[in-house]
Amino acid sequence: MSWIKKYKPGITFYHLGILLVVSGILVSAVAVIKVSQKSRELFTRYHKLQLVEQNYQDEFGRLQLQEGSESAMHNLAVKAKRELGMFVPGAKQRHFIK
Repeated sequence: MSWIKKYKPGITFYHLGILLVVSGILVSAVAVIKVSQKSRELFTRYHKLQLVEQNYQDEFGRLQLQEGSESAMHNLAVKAKRELGMFVPGAKQRHFIK
């Protein structure tokens, strides 16, 4: 049985290659898990920031409406004063009806 090689104890290049492949697979698996977790965390943070942005957009829209209505009231008062000669009466010009 000389054609069958006898087992020699010790680490061969074949064993080193297998060990290297298995350790590479394990490192890759751990990296995939960490990246997946980080991706979930970032998505959650992104979603929360989208909600904050939406709240700011809503508030900005309300402020624009408020500014527009205040501007319209001011323009109306200026137009009434200029074109119609209207004014706010003084204390002597006010009459109270009972």
